[in-house]
Amino acid sequence: MIRTFIAIDVPDEVKNMISRAQENLRRIGSDRISWTRSQSIHLTLKFLGDVNEEEISDIANRIETALLDFSYFDIQTTSPGGFPRIQKPRVLWLGIDGGDALINIADAADKGLSKLGFDREKKIFNPHLTVGRVKSLSPNSELPFRFSSMDFGSVRWTAEEVNVMASELKPTGAVYTVLDTIPLKFTK
Repeated sequence: MIRTFIAIDVPDEVKNMISRAQENLRRIGSDRISWTRSQSIHLTLKFLGDVNEEEISDIANRIETALLDFSYFDIQTTSPGGFPRIQKPRVLWLGIDGGDALINIADAADKGLSKLGFDREKKIFNPHLTVGRVKSLSPNSELPFRFSSMDFGSVRWTAEEVNVMASELKPTGAVYTVLDTIPLKFTK
C-alpha cells in the first residue's frame, strides 16, 4: 500500500520564506510544534490515503483526463492562519490564492477520482501550505498572535503541473516522492 495524495509543487522561494518564519517562531516559549520540513512543503489538492501500488497508474490517468482542458495558472501566497482557528490552532498554515483556476482544478481532480471509487470531499477546499502542527501550547502562549501577525509578503508563481505523490511516514517525518506528473496546457 502507498499513502498517496495529489499536489502542486511550491517554489524554493516560498519554502525558504516559510523556513525563516519557522526559525523565528522556534524562539518563542516552550510550545511543542512539529514544523513542516521546507523540502516537504506542497499544496495538497486531494489526499487519497493508502492505495494499492497497481492503482497508481489508474490514478495518474484519471487525473490527466480530468485536467485535460486546464492551462497554466498563477498562484500566490496570502496571509497566515490556523485550523480549527488561529487562537487555538492544531495546524499553522500559510494561505494560497489561485483564483477560480485552483478551485476548479481541485474540484476536477476530486470528481475524476470519484470515478475510481474515492470519496468526494465534503469540506470546501481551503488552499494552504502547512507550516506546522501544534502538539501543545504553553499557558499564555504568544505563538498564535505572533504567527498570525507575521508578514509573509506575497510570492507569486505559475503552476504548470500536478503531481501524484507518495508519503512515507518515518520517525524523522514524512518523506514525499513524486510518482507521476501531469502537465497542464501551456497557452498564451
